[in-house]
Amino acid sequence: MDERLKERLSLLAQAHGLGDEVVSELSAWVSMMSLPEEAPAVRAPGDKPGHARYDFEVMLGRGGMGEVWRVHDRELRRDVALKIMRAWRGEDASLRARFEEEVQLSAQLTHPNIVPVHDHGQLEDGRLFYTMREVHGERLSERIRACHAQEEGAWTLRNLLEALLRASEAVAFAHARGVIHRDLKPANIMSGAAGEVYVVDWGLGRVMGGEGAPMTSWSEQDTRHTRPGAAAGTPRYMAPEQAMGQTHDADERADVWALGAILYEMLMGRAGFDGARLPMARPPVIPRDELSEDLAPLGKLCEQSFVFERQERLPHAGAFASQLRAWLDGAKQRERAREDLERARGYERERVALGPQIQALKQQAQQELDGIALWQPEQLKHAAWAREDRAQLLERRQRKLEFDALQTVRAALTHDANFLEAHLWLLRYHHGRHKLATHMRQPRASEEQERLMRLQLSRLPAQHPERVEVERYLEGSGLLSLQADTPGVRASIARYVERDRKLVLEEERELGELPLERVPLSMGSYMVTLTHPERERVSYPVFISRLHHWEATPPGQAQPVPVKMPERGSITQGSCYVPGGWFAAQGDELMEEHSHPLQLWVDDFVIDEHMVSNTEYIEFLDDLNAQGREQEIEAAMPRELGTHREKGGEPVYGRREDGTFLLKPDKDGDIWQPDWPVLMVDWFSALVYARWRSERDGLPWRLPGEWECEKAGRGVDGRTFAWGNFLDPSRVCMRDSHANGMGYPCSREAFEVDTSVYGMRHVNGLGSAWCFDLYTPELPDDRTHVVIYDPPLRLDDMVTSRCIRCSGVWFGVKRNSRMSLRTNNKPRSRYSYLGIRLARSL
Repeated sequence: MDERLKERLSLLAQAHGLGDEVVSELSAWVSMMSLPEEAPAVRAPGDKPGHARYDFEVMLGRGGMGEVWRVHDRELRRDVALKIMRAWRGEDASLRARFEEEVQLSAQLTHPNIVPVHDHGQLEDGRLFYTMREVHGERLSERIRACHAQEEGAWTLRNLLEALLRASEAVAFAHARGVIHRDLKPANIMSGAAGEVYVVDWGLGRVMGGEGAPMTSWSEQDTRHTRPGAAAGTPRYMAPEQAMGQTHDADERADVWALGAILYEMLMGRAGFDGARLPMARPPVIPRDELSEDLAPLGKLCEQSFVFERQERLPHAGAFASQLRAWLDGAKQRERAREDLERARGYERERVALGPQIQALKQQAQQELDGIALWQPEQLKHAAWAREDRAQLLERRQRKLEFDALQTVRAALTHDANFLEAHLWLLRYHHGRHKLATHMRQPRASEEQERLMRLQLSRLPAQHPERVEVERYLEGSGLLSLQADTPGVRASIARYVERDRKLVLEEERELGELPLERVPLSMGSYMVTLTHPERERVSYPVFISRLHHWEATPPGQAQPVPVKMPERGSITQGSCYVPGGWFAAQGDELMEEHSHPLQLWVDDFVIDEHMVSNTEYIEFLDDLNAQGREQEIEAAMPRELGTHREKGGEPVYGRREDGTFLLKPDKDGDIWQPDWPVLMVDWFSALVYARWRSERDGLPWRLPGEWECEKAGRGVDGRTFAWGNFLDPSRVCMRDSHANGMGYPCSREAFEVDTSVYGMRHVNGLGSAWCFDLYTPELPDDRTHVVIYDPPLRLDDMVTSRCIRCSGVWFGVKRNSRMSLRTNNKPRSRYSYLGIRLARSL
């Protein structure tokens, strides 16, 4: 060999701490590699004169130990691979001995993933050879390159890992037989066309000994192929002890290092070492952000293989294969789980896509029915009914799709109980259902969904962003900002807590002077009390929903509005001030027609604490009598039910000789009490009374709007009754409040619990009140500003049904006591539960 090349090899070996002993071996390899590629023109020993057993066809490859040719075996009439020692200049017994051991090792390691040896011998020129099965395929190194280059038809990472598993099982088999490979690398793992995988090139293999170990010429002599201080193997995949020439110390764990290096290259698309240096400093580390969560266990397997101190490495290839096999088995299950999840997502996409179609069918049907009078023939309604039926069918399909999606995701978790994406899908599903149940004010459904959400949260990593976000949602703290229309207003706050199945105020504390800016509050219902030395005391309830910022901003406006603080004395005795703002309307889960929840804005108003009493109404009639307004008296007189509800029967009140009025026994002999509410009045009578009160008081009294009635009774938190969410008949004037199940109306002072947060009495019992509103079955849109107005009456309005709210019936059942109840009647109707309660804008 050229002396200059020999000198450069010597310097390279010294730079890597390999010692000068390596130079002779490198020199021999370089000499062999410099020889021309030509087929031997010789016969194998035993061939008949003039006849060679093997016909050399083409060279398949060349390595440090020899050449591999495709040859045709004339005797068995098949093509095989023949490996020949590379020709060399000069004799080197160690190279010849190493080739012999390669043949003997390969022949004795009978394993599906180790290429079987067919024949061996010596050519006429003295070179050794052996034949083996030819593997038609590619080296794993090429497979790795194509995978990361994303070439068409390239193997997937899963394919690469399965090949590595089979290779590591072959190495594990060799380890169990007391043999180490010492030159494991992607180029020495072959993948066949039929999917077979082989670990090849056992030229640097070493017999460690032990029961069942192969018997080779060198192992019998208890000698070693590599001199102390000389490195054997490929630097890029070489364990530190090999790189430092500690040949006698190299054992199964050197192969484990190489398997880890191959795995690293598969995962990262690059070698752990650049090849110009040996792993003498520190093992490569896989950056956490470069591996998906699924692949993280493989990164850990690399770390367990890449440990500088071999005592801390995995002990043998069997341990490596076991972990890789476990991951691949899990990957198969994850793949099945992922297929289920994709199917579930398909169901969900179809379900969502049906929504607009259902909504369009319903709207079209409603528009058609609105244009058809109820009394008209059914044939005119068939087309609209058909659309409604179609919408119902699609809704059933939606429910089926939702069920199928949910069950399919749960099935995915039977394949992989730790499948993160499936747990996230379920978390998002239950999160959405919880929001809906909360919005619909369905506490039992909300509690069930919260339980399921917390179950899914326990399956997520502690710092996962969605877990953190949902935990914050469940904790649910919000903020309160508040300002007043005058300086110097102070605020205190107390929280509503359920005690004895009613909401009571506790934990009162001072908040200080307004304005309040972003005061943290836990979820719940509160009463803020606002005081000022020159203003009326104001009760201002607030409800903090999940992550909600209460700041009293009306719809269509960008800035919150201040709370109006009425001047002292402007709220007359017997009246309740209801500050403007948002409140929770409807949303009663036990009443299907009133189950749709709304958030509505109503401006400031004042409402009567009590319904108008008999005493107050007689005062009104007496005043009309004093003015000689007999015709108006006749129209406004409360009357018994007659043969026709809208005409009325006998007057409820008696009359003295001077024309004034008094209470008298009714047709059943019962005497109505002075502080009972006036009942049996029609809508026009209520309207006349409101205008009379306005003239008397100099205040703009009117009939209330239906949404004013609901807010005045419920407050802002959507409670079902004035005191909370549990109905006990002892708290309200209704049929079950009396021992005989019948009873009578009650006095103003009875049933004190039936009082709203604003002070309005008899919210859920005793009687209902006429509202000014024309009745429509349609509800306003959510997040609407409800405008209260009192337009002049039109002729059509004289017969159109009017709203009846502040629902309560002294002889009624539970349903009649729920504040979400919307009823209506013709304006001339009279009932024994229907009376008057007035309101006015502030």
